[in-house]
Amino acid sequence: MSKTIDGLLTIADLCDRLHVSRNTAYRLLATQVIPAFKVGRSWRIPVSSMEEFIADQLNDKKEENHHV
Repeated sequence: MSKTIDGLLTIADLCDRLHVSRNTAYRLLATQVIPAFKVGRSWRIPVSSMEEFIADQLNDKKEENHHV
């Protein structure tokens, strides 16, 4: 994993932390499911964006379980 700078992740970091493929990571960013920005041609993902995504996924799962 590359070094996280000032709370920002690279695509490789995001893939490692979420255990997803690069294609999945790019799709999450392109559809703004995980808010991020580009510096030149490289994506930078705030750690807080990734953490919010995870929290949202967990909340969605809890809601699904309550409706069963």
